[in-house]
Amino acid sequence: MKLALFSQMSVRDYYDAHVIRTAERRVFGIPDDELCSAAPRQIIDGLLSELDPGWLSVEPVIHEEAHPEPGGRTRIRRWMEYSGLEALLTLRPRQYYASPPHVSMLQPPNGRQSGRVVIEHTVSSIADEARFNEFCATEFRKITDYAGWINTDLEYHGKSARAWLLSLVETKKKRLCAEAEEQAASRKGGVVLTVSSSGIPNLSMN
Repeated sequence: MKLALFSQMSVRDYYDAHVIRTAERRVFGIPDDELCSAAPRQIIDGLLSELDPGWLSVEPVIHEEAHPEPGGRTRIRRWMEYSGLEALLTLRPRQYYASPPHVSMLQPPNGRQSGRVVIEHTVSSIADEARFNEFCATEFRKITDYAGWINTDLEYHGKSARAWLLSLVETKKKRLCAEAEEQAASRKGGVVLTVSSSGIPNLSMN
């Protein structure tokens, strides 16, 4: 099988690149008046609802199709259905096997139709089929385990991201809104400089 799952970018690196860094840029781009008027948690909830990758859900039921081929051979296709981003099937969690699961292909979700993790092989004897059965059982079990580990990591990094982004918004909000309040107060209670008809400056308290 050619496609190795859960063996590329780590969940942490993915979350940093696709969620945290993007959210940080958006935080720094929020207009000052909007930042001062909105609650920090409301801002973070809105950002993460757009950027969070969600969960990987793998259905444990194994589906099968078998098609006869010339020479007494049989092409067997088996698959598990999944929902969630296809990219989550490529990420490497903190816990993993020495050898990642290998499959034949991935079919991404399409509309209401679930995605598929497919393993297929042509067998020509009872011994071939027995080996294929063992291979499928091992790889599909690994995929189920990995899905759990991926979701555990997503939950962990999601909580960390929320805490960091919330502190970032609160810090920026405190600084900017305090400056805005000071400027407003100075306009209301500051010193006003006027010039008399004789050209002599007059100072008056506003």
